[in-house]
Amino acid sequence: VQAIDDDPNNPAGFLAAAWASLGLDDVEPARDFFREATQASDGDQRQSALRKAVRLTFLLEGPQNALKELGNSREQLSPAEEGATDFDRAVYFSKAGESAAAAECIRKASHHDSRFCLMALTDPILSRDATVAETAAEQLRAIREVADSIAAEVHRAHARYEAVCEEIEDLGLAEAVWKWRERREPAWQRILQV
Repeated sequence: VQAIDDDPNNPAGFLAAAWASLGLDDVEPARDFFREATQASDGDQRQSALRKAVRLTFLLEGPQNALKELGNSREQLSPAEEGATDFDRAVYFSKAGESAAAAECIRKASHHDSRFCLMALTDPILSRDATVAETAAEQLRAIREVADSIAAEVHRAHARYEAVCEEIEDLGLAEAVWKWRERREPAWQRILQV
C-alpha cells in the first residue's frame, strides 16, 4: 500500500497489492487493485491488468458480467495480448452457452498463436465445449497443412542450394564455395531443424 501512496500512477504497486490480496484469498480487493492497475497503465500492460480483473469478475459474478467488463479494446495491442484477450473471451462465451461466439474467439486467437488452440483443448471449460474443441482441432489441422507446405518448400530450396554448390564446384571454384558454405551451412541446419 505504501508503494501506491508513494506513486499512484505506477501500476506496479497496484499489481503487487492485487497479487498479495489473492494470496490472502481476498478476491474482491484483488479485483479492485487490478482495476486500479488498469487505470494507471496503457497498451498491453493495461489490457493484461484488465484481463486479470475480469477473470475475478468471472469468478465472482459469472460470464455475462465478465464479457461486459472485458468489452472491446480500442487500444493497439500486441498480437500476444490480442490472442490472450480472445482466448479469455472464448472461455466466458463458452461458459455462457454461446459456443459459436467462443469458437470464433478461438479462431481469432489462433491467428496470433497456434498454442491457443492447444490451450483450448486442455482448458477445463473450453475442452468440454464440442464446438470450441472441433474449431481448435480444425485450426491446428489447417496450421499443420501450411507448416508442412512451408517445410516442403524449405527442403526443395535446400536441395537446390546443394545442387548449385555442386555446379560451382564442378566449375573449379570449390575453394570459394567451401568458404561460402562454411558461413551458410549453420543457418541452413537451423532452418531444417525447425
